[in-house]
Amino acid sequence: MVIVGLKGGLGNQLFQYAAAKNIALENQTELLIDEITGFKEDPYNRSFALFDFCIESKSASPILIKSFKNTSKIGKLFQYKIQKLFSLGYLKFLHERFYHFDSRIANLKIRKNIYLEGYFHSEKYFKSISAQIQCEFEFKSKPDDDSVLYLKKIESANSTSLHIRKYDDTKNLESSAIYGVCSLTYYQKAINYIQEKIPNSTFFIFSDDIEFARNQLIIEDSKVEYVNRKGSSRASEDLRLMASCKNNIIANSTFSWWGAWLNKSPDKIVIAPKQWLATYKYDYKDVVPEDWLKL
Repeated sequence: MVIVGLKGGLGNQLFQYAAAKNIALENQTELLIDEITGFKEDPYNRSFALFDFCIESKSASPILIKSFKNTSKIGKLFQYKIQKLFSLGYLKFLHERFYHFDSRIANLKIRKNIYLEGYFHSEKYFKSISAQIQCEFEFKSKPDDDSVLYLKKIESANSTSLHIRKYDDTKNLESSAIYGVCSLTYYQKAINYIQEKIPNSTFFIFSDDIEFARNQLIIEDSKVEYVNRKGSSRASEDLRLMASCKNNIIANSTFSWWGAWLNKSPDKIVIAPKQWLATYKYDYKDVVPEDWLKL
């Protein structure tokens, strides 16, 4: 069997599940989810967030998880070292070595039960089963009342979602670019591109700080809707709305990444930042799909 340890926010969990699902299917084995361990010390008090989706995999039992997580730090370090030298399929515990695509993990042939831990931030880990992932990431429940109102507006317009992810210690888009938040220049280029390609565009703005977004963005000659739902606070509802837009401008965020990827519009335009992080310490060269526009 394959066990995947989920961690981080909703976008991260979707990546982890999709990559692990592909490995399980390729090996004709069962996928189980550890929805506990990765959240025990989460600094933002996040938790398992895939309950809103039609995923087919079950939760791993605490006893089974413990049999893998009992591996000592020295044992994990040893397994991490031998990943570079030997077949990964013999490992009991497999940790992602870097942040760009690793074909050894994607093509993993397991020979025993294995526990996967990582982020797996690339479509390449599950592109071959895209149709199945689309099905499993359908929403279980109907949209809440606020979402219904926004969906009517989104579906009746030449809609483009625009996501701004802000961090608590930032004051404006220009200065926050240093900390990894996309700059105002990026958003202005993306807005201009959409306006040139799509007449009568309506931009639906999503943000973890909607007032910050309202004060920073200046969008002329287009309709603008700032999405500020008063109902359910679940992130999955915003994801549903993003995916319902005809086009998407994403932040350097796995959350809006999935909003764009789950968008089923056949002629969609997805615009993503050319540089995913403000630092070059981590290589994220495979995070943006090849058919998306990088600005």
